[in-house]
This record gives sequence, C-alpha cells and structure tokens, in this order.
Amino acid sequence: MPRHLPPWTRCLGVCPPGCAPAGPLYLSTNIDSFSDIWGPLWMFKDPDSPGKYSAYVVGGGSIVQWQHDPLKNPMLVEERFCHWINNEELEDGKNGKSVPISSLPYFPFDGTERLLIGAPTEGLSMGSSSPWTTNPRCLVPISKFRTRLQESGRLCIVGASKPYHYNDSNQYQLQIGYSGVNASATRQYKRLPGQTLKEILIELWAMEPEVRDPRILEDMHGIEISMCTHNAQRISLAQVLRLNCMQNLLRDFNWSDPTYRTEYLLTLLDTNRPKRLNDAQFKEKFDDAVMLGLRMLSKTGVDRQDKLQVFLSSSCTPKPELVTMVPKEHSWIGLLKDTTTECAMAAFSQSCLEFKYQNGVSCGGAGNSALRSAMIPHSSYLCRGQMKKTQDSWICGWDSSILEGGKTFSLGERGKLRTKSNLGGGGLVMEWSSSLWKIPFGKISGREQVHREYTEVDHSEDARLALPVPIIVISDKPRGVM
Repeated sequence: MPRHLPPWTRCLGVCPPGCAPAGPLYLSTNIDSFSDIWGPLWMFKDPDSPGKYSAYVVGGGSIVQWQHDPLKNPMLVEERFCHWINNEELEDGKNGKSVPISSLPYFPFDGTERLLIGAPTEGLSMGSSSPWTTNPRCLVPISKFRTRLQESGRLCIVGASKPYHYNDSNQYQLQIGYSGVNASATRQYKRLPGQTLKEILIELWAMEPEVRDPRILEDMHGIEISMCTHNAQRISLAQVLRLNCMQNLLRDFNWSDPTYRTEYLLTLLDTNRPKRLNDAQFKEKFDDAVMLGLRMLSKTGVDRQDKLQVFLSSSCTPKPELVTMVPKEHSWIGLLKDTTTECAMAAFSQSCLEFKYQNGVSCGGAGNSALRSAMIPHSSYLCRGQMKKTQDSWICGWDSSILEGGKTFSLGERGKLRTKSNLGGGGLVMEWSSSLWKIPFGKISGREQVHREYTEVDHSEDARLALPVPIIVISDKPRGVM
C-alpha cells in the first residue's frame, strides 16, 4: 500500500444486501507497509539462515507461513501465503485447530516478499463445515505400508510391467454387387497412438531448454494420494515435486553446492525466485532435478489395464517404486486417464487425507475413497445466475441449478460426473462413470456441452469468469483392506 494513501478498511456490516463477499478476506502487503499500520513489529531471526526470519512478531502473536491450497485459497501473485497465530498457540507449536506448525514445509522470510495474510485454519478443507480434512496426528510408517503392498503384490520397481494384449490394427471391407457382377475394395486402417499431454510435457522439458519455465509446474496435473486412506487430491506438479517421496528420490543428487537443495525447494514454492535466472549453475541443477522427478512421474497414471500407477520412494530401499491401485476399489481412477489436454502424475504422501462423509474413508477406517478436484462448467452455465459486483467490474455467477443433486456433467471422452449432494460453500460430492461410446453422439451432432476438470491455472485477466467449482468424486465401491 503506498504510504501517501490512508489505509483502507472493509466492514461487512455496511455492505448493501447481497453485496457481501462470497469468501474470506485477505490482506496483500509487504512487511514495511504492514508495520506502518499495525506496528510495532519485530522480525524473529532464523537460527539456521543469517539475514532471514522465521516469523514476524506483531500484536500478541506472529505471522507465519501457511500451506497454500489452490482449490480453496486465492491464486498467489508473487505472494507468500501466511497466517497470524497468537503467542499461546505458537508456544504450543500449534494453531487454533491443533495442526502442528512443524508439519508444514518451512521456508524463512527475507523481508522483501509480499505477504497474503488471512489463511484459514481448516487446513485443506473447503469450508468450516467441510468433511474433507487432514489428520495431523496420523503417522503411517512407510516400512509397514510397503510390507502391506508387497504382500498384496502391488509393488514393483519403476519401469517393470506385466505382459498384455492389444489390438494391433483394424480392417474394414466394402463389397458392392451389380447384376451378378461383384466388386470389392479393401482398405486397412492403423491407429496411430498420438501423444498425450504428459508425454509432451516431459519432451518439452527434456529437449527445449528455452521453455523450461518453472511456471509450467504450477499447473494442477499432479495427484497426491494419502498412504493412510488412499484418498487423493489434485495438486500442482510443483507441489508433487515437494512431497517427501520426491525429495527422497533426490537423496543422492549431486547439487554441487549444499545450498542449492534448499533453493530448489524454495523455487518450487515460489517459481518467480530470481536465483534460477541469476545463477547459471543453479539453473542447470534445478532443471536436472526437475527432469529426474518428471521422468519418474511419467511412469505413473492410468495404464492400459485401467489401473493407476503411483510413485513411491523411501529410505526402505534405494530403488524407485510404483504402487498399483485398481478401479474395482477406486472407481474415480477412470477420471484420471491421459488425453491431449489432461494428465495425472501421481505420488504418495504421508498426509492423512480424510473424507468424513457418509461412507468416506477416515484415518484407520474402511469405506469409499475419494478424489478431491474442481470442475470448470461449460460457459453456457454462466450468466444465468445473478450478476456479482467486484471492485472494478461485473462478473457472471453460475447457474444455481448446477448445484442440485442428480445433475449430470459430460466430460467428453473422459466420462461423466453426476452430483450426489451439495456440501455447501461451493463443494459438490459427485460420482464418476465412463462413457459408453468413445465419441458421444451429442459431440458428433454438436449438441453436447462438454465440461472440464480444473487441471490448469488460468493466468489471464478473464480467469475470474470461469471460477472452478470444488468437487469431491467418491468411489462407488469400498477400498480393499491392506
């Protein structure tokens, strides 16, 4: 905030009816401007990084970093996501919802960053009453998890695969007969496999140095899967590369400079960090480390047998491994098939993702697993609802009918979704089913309204016209007990 301008305040009590904001409010500021308004303020020095700070102390508490959830929280524009915690909770090492601060990835402040303050304390949930939560008390030993996988025959080294049959080619024959005279023509067609988005992303990073932009990794083409519950959620590729199993993959990586490993994680957290551009040697190491991670993740996703292959790396073994998840236990796997516009790079995490809704899976329990994602409805669903006023323009609202139970959404070749219930706060519980035809009749006739999963962050100015609707796709079958 410029110093020559007075501070702005916003009070919901004076807003005209129907004009209150739909979501929580946040403060975007740098620490100098913040201290001018809310001072006095102290910077708590980081013991391991001279010249950097672990927290900003102000008003009986401290501003600390917080985990950013792109499905729930606003998009970051060169900002660090933060939360204010009072001294009592900070001394206990916990926030207001008993989530240990130590469970969050820690990166010190340097005093020059822009802060986005106001992070909610519900962790990864989509609202105060959302049944999707993270259980910080769960600590699943990776060794025990691997033993169960080995005993069930679902664990192998990356690259290994069982034999399979496939259709090599198709033949079509046309016969025409006139008054006893027959003529026939035979034409043979072979289907070229084409290239999926996943293959193109790997190829671009490997072969085209000019397009190795870390912002590509901000797209939500990653899948985090909980080792405890097998619940899953869409996250960015940058977030996948920061998971513990991906960091373990780099345990013997030659960084050449010990500080590069920390800078690598910081760059994945903030892709606009200048060190990658200013230090040629770090840039080379960063690109190589990302390439190693992407090559491992390229082996993941839905295979030819419609099973989901998930990456796992741990200190239990030096070899990188793949875990097999089957659709008869997790029907939402079919939604993750690779196409030219969507893909899934999946890895396990030690976060215990719980879905406490009807038959959903919670820590240590059985039930139906779920995939947390978001959907961009077809543009025809815009502007049917009420118009909403923003700071500088009007935007269109969604048609409220899309929130009703029983509503079906076609995803084209990726199947369809059907709304089961509305959780409130924009979250929908849905179930997935495949399309009977690879090319739906409605698409051929031009009448089908194809919706899409939210898998790519839109950085354009018109992005607010297509705000994603949070969804949780629950399996129609219970998961197996491992």
